Amino acid sequence: MIFKIVFLVSLLQALSGAGPISFISKSHKGDNQLLNYVVNNSLREHSVLNKVYQRTMEDPWNLMMVSREQAQFMAILIKLIKGNKTIEIGMYTGYNTLSMALVIPEDGRVVACEINDTYVEIAKPFFKEAGVENKIDIRHQNALRTLDELLEAGEAETYDFVFIDADKKNLDNYYERSLQLIRKGGIIAIDNVLWGGRVINPDKDDVTTQVIDKLNKKLHKDQRVDLSMLTRFAYNSFSGFAVQIIRQKMLEEELKKLECHFTWDLQKEDADLNYLEIKFTESLSAQTDHGGNSRQKELNFCAYIYHLQGFSDKARASLEKAKETQNENSYNIVMYGNLAWLCHLMADDTMAKVYLEKLAQISGEFSSPAGELHREVLSEKAWSLLRFSKKHYVTAKEIFHTALQKEPEDKEWNTGYAFALFHLEGLEIREEKRIPFEESPAVNQLKRTLKLAPDNAMIHVFIGLKCYKNKRNAEAWVHMKQALDIAPYDLSVVLSVAKFMKKEQCYDMALGVLTKMLAKVLTPHVCIMK
Repeated sequence: MIFKIVFLVSLLQALSGAGPISFISKSHKGDNQLLNYVVNNSLREHSVLNKVYQRTMEDPWNLMMVSREQAQFMAILIKLIKGNKTIEIGMYTGYNTLSMALVIPEDGRVVACEINDTYVEIAKPFFKEAGVENKIDIRHQNALRTLDELLEAGEAETYDFVFIDADKKNLDNYYERSLQLIRKGGIIAIDNVLWGGRVINPDKDDVTTQVIDKLNKKLHKDQRVDLSMLTRFAYNSFSGFAVQIIRQKMLEEELKKLECHFTWDLQKEDADLNYLEIKFTESLSAQTDHGGNSRQKELNFCAYIYHLQGFSDKARASLEKAKETQNENSYNIVMYGNLAWLCHLMADDTMAKVYLEKLAQISGEFSSPAGELHREVLSEKAWSLLRFSKKHYVTAKEIFHTALQKEPEDKEWNTGYAFALFHLEGLEIREEKRIPFEESPAVNQLKRTLKLAPDNAMIHVFIGLKCYKNKRNAEAWVHMKQALDIAPYDLSVVLSVAKFMKKEQCYDMALGVLTKMLAKVLTPHVCIMK
């Protein structure tokens, strides 16, 4: 009883951490007197569980069964965390599956993975006899396939407990998928991590032991977890049972609170990533800037595009460039948020925490009304939403409009609001539904903004396009030429003007402005007019 109290105190201390917990062990027979004493004085076995045990002892591979006291211990853990959904990877004859099913609520669920026909048929009658067959979802197939199906079904972070006791070659795959499926505060258990002591010096030809040793070393270094491995002596050799407190979910909870591109719902399926990459890398190469957006913000945006394309190293390099170009008068909140997220996704949680600490320090340097974003963040968020895809035009417009209510003469807010209105009106492709030039809120706002920012070339471009759509071609040409005079090397400006010239069948002029811009760019890319 003293042993139980002491261990449970330690366990409860572990459970007081915010993250999921993961364990790493065996003993169910043998003549060791102390082990027998533990079983005789601690095991409280359900009658059907004992029948499963007796049947399993008839199987020549009965050493694969989890020890009964270990199964009981895991059942206690499930009750402690009020577990409802569990997974067993490697059901065998069903002893531990049944043990878990007996302690979860009536509406609970055990997903039991087992590929062997014989073991599934052995287990089923016992589940029915115990009256828990409705709680057990037997997946008679490859376990990785089952885990992937659960993830594809949207069940990430919904499971309370996972026990891994299957083929060792896939240990790491089971572990990583379990991390995705387990909820915050959940538990992962991994059996046989000491492999009879062979992990101390794995033979070069012993692939199984090497895999187990590799996972143990990974867990030890894995910054997503706090780890403690316990040793047990069974069958005249060592077995293991370890505890990991997973930091990943705790860290992700902090990351989700940040305001940056990773938390603004910018999904890759909503945008043309290749076009955005070309557009903004060209803009950076030409060293152009308009609409209140700094070079650092463009580097931030490019970094996120690279991330969505799967180019993590390029994304990090872009953010490092953003750090080099940061303004003394800027807090760089979005940049550090992006860095924290990217480092975490690249399994560099040490640096992710450094950037989180930096952001905490920054937040103490200024005060904002509760629920309000710092202007720097609000600006970058609104422009990023507007740039990324049409899905976010309305949200961007609302951000700019709300900001305008407080600062009606602000040049950036007026510009952003005008651009958002222009893009929203441009979504209407049916001519009879288009707003006439004189009644267009976008035109009125663009003209107002032009007075505040006469050197903004894109305002001229947008007014010119509005003129063209309303058959005011002479006015359109005036604005397009003014735009080129102001920003002859700005990719967005040049492409827009060139497309306008193409529609006017002035092909030589269009080619000329494109050639002039490309000659200026130090590292030219192939530009495709869309």
